[in-house]
Formats: sequence, C-alpha cells, structure tokens
Amino acid sequence: MVYRRMHFSFFIIFLFSLHFLTFAESPVDSLPESFPVKTVENITVSPDGKFILCSGSKLALYDFAGKELWYEDFPLGSYCLAAFTPSEIICALSGSREIQMRTLEGKQLPGFKTPQDIISLAVSRDGTMIAAGGKEYGLHLWDRKGNLILGFTGLTDWAGSLAISPDNKTLASGGSWWSKTEAEIILWAIDGSGRKVLDEKQKAGIHLEYSPMGDYLLSGSFQRNKLILWDTSGKEIQSYSRDLEFGNRFTFCGDYIISIKREDSYNVNPGVLQIWSIDGTFLDTIAFPGKDCASVAAIPGTSWIVIGQLYTADNPFILEFLDIGTYKHTLPHDKTGKIIFNTKDVIPSKIFEPQPPIIVKSGVPLDSFSSIAFSGDEKQMIMTGYNDGPKLQFWDLSGESIGTFTIKSSFIDNAIYAPSGQALLVLGEPLSLMSTKGESLTTFPADIPYMGGAFLAGDAIIAGSFERKNEEEIIGIVYLFDKEGRLIKELARTTDYFRGLSTNPPGDKFLCYGEKKVFLFQGDGTPLSTIKNESWEIRSSAFLGTREEILILYNPKSKDSIDATWCGIYDFTGKFLRRFKIADNGSSSSPAVSPDGNYIACRFFEAIKVFSPFGTLLEENLDSTQSMDWFIRFSPGGNYLVCNFPGEKGALPLKLWKVK
Repeated sequence: MVYRRMHFSFFIIFLFSLHFLTFAESPVDSLPESFPVKTVENITVSPDGKFILCSGSKLALYDFAGKELWYEDFPLGSYCLAAFTPSEIICALSGSREIQMRTLEGKQLPGFKTPQDIISLAVSRDGTMIAAGGKEYGLHLWDRKGNLILGFTGLTDWAGSLAISPDNKTLASGGSWWSKTEAEIILWAIDGSGRKVLDEKQKAGIHLEYSPMGDYLLSGSFQRNKLILWDTSGKEIQSYSRDLEFGNRFTFCGDYIISIKREDSYNVNPGVLQIWSIDGTFLDTIAFPGKDCASVAAIPGTSWIVIGQLYTADNPFILEFLDIGTYKHTLPHDKTGKIIFNTKDVIPSKIFEPQPPIIVKSGVPLDSFSSIAFSGDEKQMIMTGYNDGPKLQFWDLSGESIGTFTIKSSFIDNAIYAPSGQALLVLGEPLSLMSTKGESLTTFPADIPYMGGAFLAGDAIIAGSFERKNEEEIIGIVYLFDKEGRLIKELARTTDYFRGLSTNPPGDKFLCYGEKKVFLFQGDGTPLSTIKNESWEIRSSAFLGTREEILILYNPKSKDSIDATWCGIYDFTGKFLRRFKIADNGSSSSPAVSPDGNYIACRFFEAIKVFSPFGTLLEENLDSTQSMDWFIRFSPGGNYLVCNFPGEKGALPLKLWKVK
C-alpha cells in the first residue's frame, strides 16, 4: 500500500503549443460525456489532440470516441511513466534503468539505458530531449538518441518532478513524495551556464509545469494549499490558494489553471477540481461525489480538459470531459497587452442586497399564490393566485395595488408579460390574453389541453399540449399562435410527454422537456437537438439566460429511489459541458435564472440558494422561511430577485433583493 501511494507522486510533463487568450477549433468533432479506460493514474493528450495516453499500472492509448487502440500490461508493482512526442511515445518503468519508446501504433522502438533508477520523466515539447530523475539524488538530460546533454548528482533530495521549458533552454526540478525535508525548486540552464534556486521550498509530491508558451512555471505540492506562478527568471508573480489542500496534479488550459484534489482515504470528501484565471481570479470549485480525481490534462488547441476518475460505481476507471472556455472570463491587460495580476475573486462576497419588504398597502390580498412576474420596465409586478376564484393582482414596487382581476378559468398557473409589454399571457385552462390593465383580449381554443406557454419574438405565442396515442404512449405538441391568440399551425412534436416549455431571451428558440428528454427547436419549429438520459428524472429545464447554453435540473434515479439534485449544462447542439450538485436530495424547486445567465436561484425547504452557472455556491442562505411554498423570479433586466413567502394574509407577501 505504501509502495502504491508513493508512486502517485510521479509526474508526466509534456508541453503543448497552446497560446493564452485564444482557443483553436477542436480537432475532436464531438466529445462524449465520459468513457471507461484501463487506468487513470496519469493521462496525457497527444499534441494534435487526437489521442489520450493513460499510464500507471498499464499503458493504454485511446481515441476521443473512447475506442481503445492498444494497451500494455506490466508486472505487479510496476508503474509506467509516459509522455508523447509529436510522433512517438516515451515511457519508463519506475525503478528501472531504461528509457523505452513506442510508435503511436504501440510498436516498441530502440531505447537507451540510464545510470540511475528512474523516478520521474519529462519530455521536451518538440520531442528532442528527455529528462529523468533518479533515486541516487541525480537527474540527467539526453537527446532523442540517448546522448547525454547534462547530468547532475549530489542533489539534496530526489528529483521527483521535472519540466523542460518550451524553448528548450531550462530544466526545472523539484522534490518528491517521500522527501524527508522541504525540497528546493531549481532552474537548470540546459547550456550548462548555471542554475537558480527559487525562493520557495515545498514538501510532499512537488509538481512542476511550464505554461504552453513558456512564460511561466507553476509549482505545487500535495500538502500545500497553494500554487505558485513564477516568471522565467524565477521571480514569484502570483499565487493561487483556497481553503482546500491540493492534490499534486494541475495543468494550464489557455488562460486558466486547473487543479485537482484526490478523494480522502476515508471517502468522506469527494474528488475536487478548482479553476482559476491565470491572473489570480478564482472562478470555480467542482466536486465529484463518489469519485477520486486522479489526473487532469488539457486538450491542445481547445478549451477542453480531460479528468481521470477512479473508483466509480459503474467502472473502476473513467475519463470525463469539461469545457473550461464556457467560463468566458476576460483577463485585465495593461496598455502593452501584458496581463495585470491580482488576487481578487471574480465574484463579490455579497451579490444580493435585501430591499424593504413589499407590503400590501391597498387591494385585496390573495389567499394563495401560484406565480410572480415583472413587467419589462421593472416598474410593476403581477401575482397569480386565488381569492374566491383565480385572480391576477398588479402591484408597483412600493406595494400599492394597481388592480385585482378575476380570471375566467378553472385554474391559473402563471402569467407572462409579452416582450412588447402590451399584453399578458395567462396560463390557465384555457389560455387567455389580457391587457396590462386587466382587460380580457382573447381566449384560446378550449378543445386543446394546454401544458404551458411562452412568447417568441414579435409577441408570437407558443403553447404546449399533448396527444395520447395509446395507454402507454403520449406525445408532446407545440402550437403556434399569433399575437392576437389566433391558432396558426402545429409547430413541433416531441416523442416524450413534456412537463414544460420556455423560450430564450431573444425569442428565436424554444425548448420543451419531459421526464427523460429535453427538445430544442428554432423559433420556426426546426429541431436543433435532443438531450436524453434514461437514468435521470428531469425536474425542470431552461435557457441559461443569454448564454448559448441549456440548464437541466435532474435527479439521477437508482432503482426506485431518487438521489441528489444535479444541474447539467449543455450547449445548443446537445453537447454536455459540465454539471454540479445543488442538493443532497430531491428537495429543490424549479430554478430562476438571471437574464445574463450568471445566477441560478433555487428554493429549498430551508433557504434560497444562489449558484453561479459553474456550480459555485454564491448565496447559501438568502432567506430561511421554512417553506417550499415560494415562487422566485429575476426581473427582465436582472436588477431584482423576488420571492413570495407565506405569512399572515396580506402581511409580507413579497421579498425583494437588489442584484449588484
């Protein structure tokens, strides 16, 4: 057991040509959400982004569709270090004295012997130089044919981590997991002109990596809760720290730094991935419950990373993919174009500022509530509910009643302002249109069983319905109406009985969702994508504001039980981007999404919680009324978050927060 843990400190370094601030089009047409592999103790991606190399107790090569191209097994207790060159694979067994080589097809090529037992391996970006650290307190650098370029012995510690700068001018070395003292980080001039010891010592599994352009060197260790960024002269220019001990693996991905922490030995804490902008701005923490983050690598020329996960329920080893580019964080630069480094978080500590409660000053208070909506100018609100029948109640933000109107409907579920602000769509049975002064404009055909509605651009209206084919098959139907409520045509059909539908802010797309599927359409009914998963139960789905992304709130189902509530994010093509857990059980409600997509507010029995679109918990206890009978909405301009909460009739029906 000790031997295996010791080997988790070995590091594989290969540097790719990836420029800051730009992401080229991915060479991978489509990435799966995940796929199983033989091992994930170390993962490396080929320079052309076409292959993934997994190394450790085995050596295996995969394409990005998850196809295993070949693999090689090793004797019990052996551990393989490996890295790509532009055309080959360089590898070595830990404790051996031989550098081995393979073609991309797995064919063995001639290698060469080393003078010490190998404990670490690094390969230059162009594949012309190979470095190895040895157990006899030395490190060596060779050319591709095994000719010695540099050799150093008599180090104060084992060189358990190595990195070669992209310009092939510097070899960086650090310590190892089993260091007895804090190890030095040393920059060695490859031309033999000298060395520089950095003003930092770290113990237990130092990891070193150069940025793709070679402007920076990043260092970190298993036991330190800090990463340090150095310039090429060895000057510390930035550090990255949170209330978390880091794992010994991290990587650069464009302008971002990605670090992982392994699950603890008692399986109490999940594997964790943390994301920073290189300027020091902390962006996100993503937890992987039940999984052990073992390794991480960037896919060259893209904004994607691949994460090696251990010990999942379905498969011992899997690779998962995450698009870091969706964070869309803009770096500050000076007039010369140089990055301005800072240590401030991108998200302020307090975002939602409580406003005085809106009290009913006049009018008839509603006995029960079913929804809240803002007018487009954010000057008035409507609440739907009941008081001797279904009613609409109009208020201004001071609590003055503008009017209360009875609806000719068997029930009322919601009301939505038209984009023009000239009308209201009242979602009841049947649907109806009203003016903003409460005047009835039209009633929709009563022979259609309605399942929600929404406005498209130009005040056109879509309404959801269903059709029962037989006892087991129910299909969803979307109808298109003009702004006067006249039926134009059947717009779309779905293969799943859907629970709701919504439109994006521009009003040129709509989605509808059922228990297992989400369907995305152009505004004219042209299908764009279908997202489905047989192992989940969808609670709700919505557009993530103006971001070209879709939010799906779901519960993974295990047999007859419902697990935690998760939020999955997908792009408009249906490609999975990321996911994060928002609750340990199925108690959360439909979320409210801010118009810009930066905030996701969810109500729970005990509180309202607000998340970033990447899973960061921004507000943990925005309100604690001890009730699920809440309805939360963002205003159209994103300046307010509002919710009702139960109290004495007419006392404090609404709470309002100003969004900073």
